[in-house]
Amino acid sequence: MSPLRLTDEQEMLLGSLREFLDREVPASMIREFDREDRPPMELREKMKPLGVFGLTVPEEFGGAGRCVTEAVMVVEELSRVWPALAWIYIGTAFYGGENIYKLGSEEQKRAFLPRLASGDLLFAYALTEPEAGSDTLSIRTRATREGSTYILEGTKTFISLPDHADWIIVLARTERSEDPRHGLTFFLVPRGSEGLSFNPIEKLGYKGSTLCEVVLDRVPVPEENILGGTGCRDRGWEQLLKTLDVEHLEIAACGTGLAQGAFDLAKEYAVQRTQFGRPIVKFQAVAHMLADMATNIQASRLMVREGCSLIEEGLPAGLEACMAKSVATETAKKCALDALQIYGGLGY
Repeated sequence: MSPLRLTDEQEMLLGSLREFLDREVPASMIREFDREDRPPMELREKMKPLGVFGLTVPEEFGGAGRCVTEAVMVVEELSRVWPALAWIYIGTAFYGGENIYKLGSEEQKRAFLPRLASGDLLFAYALTEPEAGSDTLSIRTRATREGSTYILEGTKTFISLPDHADWIIVLARTERSEDPRHGLTFFLVPRGSEGLSFNPIEKLGYKGSTLCEVVLDRVPVPEENILGGTGCRDRGWEQLLKTLDVEHLEIAACGTGLAQGAFDLAKEYAVQRTQFGRPIVKFQAVAHMLADMATNIQASRLMVREGCSLIEEGLPAGLEACMAKSVATETAKKCALDALQIYGGLGY
């Protein structure tokens, strides 16, 4: 079966999601939130009846049954219309549902998964630091044990939606070692914790999804808030590798959806816009741009679906996920720029 051929259930899922977006997300709303750089948190409530938040949660915890492929499809479809809305979904279904299911203790699964499946919780994921971007092993945030509590100190940066999240998953160093892979620990930190603060980062694009510096100034975290339980202290690197492939694929889906949205708008405009007595889509230069856009989007989508298929089968997908992320994000950039060219002065 072709990885792009949808099952009846997937057709229904995407159909209901498209109806929701057409009904609840007019272009005027997107422009308003974009102008104010305000996350559309109100729409999370309206999305709950769709059941999409439970796609990364097993039925035993109130979810729809785990299906990474369908959850990634939702990310793509939301990104097609409004990328900021996709990041709210990612915070619940992936940063929350995926991480708690794969890495959480049984107690944490019982506490969090039902509320994640219903869309009632939002998580943020705090890895990146000013001196540790892709080089995660160089993080400086530290967690010092004081009795049954850990004191977190450090700064995270470029973190999505931490100022709106209910919980933040924070990676900190609990032990110094000659092997930097040892001594990393994930902590579950509630947003209202003492000593926790956020500094918004102004950005050029991707409005409507806040990006913040997260400051941890002696934030107390009980030992039971170690992700996976106390037995997972110093196992953060091992845990990170278990979820990194899915994270790459969700970002690739964002890029694919954004590219599709740009293509849809550019094609519609090219059909309607008339110059020299005919629609500009009839000019070969414009038609070639649209053809290249469509081809690259299809290639990106195929790579994302291949990565999802491997994960669903329990097979390694590291290479495929990284390739999908690389291709899809470049496709998003190029399609957005090409759409701008097709719109001409109106697009700018």
